[in-house]
Amino acid sequence: MDTIAAIATPVGQSAIGIIKISGPFALEIAERLYKRSCRDGKNKKLTRVPSHTLHYGFIIDPENGRKIDETLIAVMRAPNTYTREDVVEINCHGGKTPLYKTLELVLRAGARLAEPGEFTKRAFLNGRIDLTQAEAVIDLINVQSEEGLHLLLNNLEGNTFKPLYSVQQEAGEWAARIEAELNFPEDLSWNFLPEELLSRINQWSEVVKTYLDSYESSKLLIEGMRLVIAGKTNVGKSSLMNQLLKKDRSIITSIPGTTTDVIEDFFYLKGILIRIVDTAGFGQFRNEIEKEGIRRSQESISRADVVMLVLDGSKPLDEFDYFVLELLRQQQKNLLIVFNKSDLGLHISKDSLIQFFGWPIQVLSVSALTGVGISEITQTLSDLYLTDQAAKANTSLAINLRQKGILVQIQQSLAAIKDLIQTERPDDQLAEEFRTLTRLFKQFRGDFFSDDLLDQVFEKFCIGK
Repeated sequence: MDTIAAIATPVGQSAIGIIKISGPFALEIAERLYKRSCRDGKNKKLTRVPSHTLHYGFIIDPENGRKIDETLIAVMRAPNTYTREDVVEINCHGGKTPLYKTLELVLRAGARLAEPGEFTKRAFLNGRIDLTQAEAVIDLINVQSEEGLHLLLNNLEGNTFKPLYSVQQEAGEWAARIEAELNFPEDLSWNFLPEELLSRINQWSEVVKTYLDSYESSKLLIEGMRLVIAGKTNVGKSSLMNQLLKKDRSIITSIPGTTTDVIEDFFYLKGILIRIVDTAGFGQFRNEIEKEGIRRSQESISRADVVMLVLDGSKPLDEFDYFVLELLRQQQKNLLIVFNKSDLGLHISKDSLIQFFGWPIQVLSVSALTGVGISEITQTLSDLYLTDQAAKANTSLAINLRQKGILVQIQQSLAAIKDLIQTERPDDQLAEEFRTLTRLFKQFRGDFFSDDLLDQVFEKFCIGK
């Protein structure tokens, strides 16, 4: 592999900025740019110093000998590094000029600018971590709660999926026995016991189900909740957003259609990040801008964890209200209905909405103008979605969407194997389904992967990680 380099810290004004170099020529490249301080008193080159040591000196431009920055250089030798390659970290002052100039010199000396996530990708390709651990790295960078942090640290340490990998190993042993029986029946005395395998499959399925059941709760702790405010024009959506945020985030006027685009902000509730989204109101659009705003509103609703539907409680429902209601009924989203303008009296019944949806719904009466009922909104969100999900969260499990998709396929494969046994299908069909199961486990862990899969995983990373 070639040698890569990148700035590993946010660029701006800060005390320290770090440039990371990884690869077979990391030490040689750093040596070309490093001048030891006379106060150090040692004459060893960086290429000869012990691993995991720190060295004080200056970065210089080899072409003219000018000093660029005062620095501390960390030397870490393979294989005991993040990438399992030689790694050098140059600790510069945190301004843009010393960082960019030092990076320029590193690249000029023979390194290549790293791609997003390439350091972690090398850690995966070099066998230091598996794919689930690599995914935990980017999730750790983006995690939005302390509980989510603990979940992901468990992933990063490789503990989360140990029960699943035990299933993988045991299923592999059964697959080998079935293959052997199929190919060399005259040489084996193994008696296939369907009841024994069915018992094991039921246990394996329970393990997989435990992971799948953890998805929603762990997603909430890691990513936070996406709360979308929806409704027709001029019902007070923006006013409610400002009340929840306790600041003037959205523009408020008496003119219908003031909000023509999606507006996002956030607040924290019980330590969980709530991404709150104010959307353009549904109604008769007058131009292409308002039409696009409505399209984006529909898109936001489709991506919501919870939709807060705002209705003007002082007026009967009209065609635009029913348009949004039907949209939400079809998507079956987690739903909180808010009757706004309750200070003007209520002309909508909760019973009519329950009849419309056909299942129990939460309805609150509030006034965005006076602030009455706003605390009930946050309390209801907390009781229904935060407290409940936190209670469901297994403190040792967290899976992402890619992992969930493969686990669903593993569950389906186990069900197919169970059906083959119960219906006494030929052993060659059973062996083929076990091959599918084996391939799925390898895809999950990253033992079997495509370039497209790696691109999808690592494109989410920032450069330098």
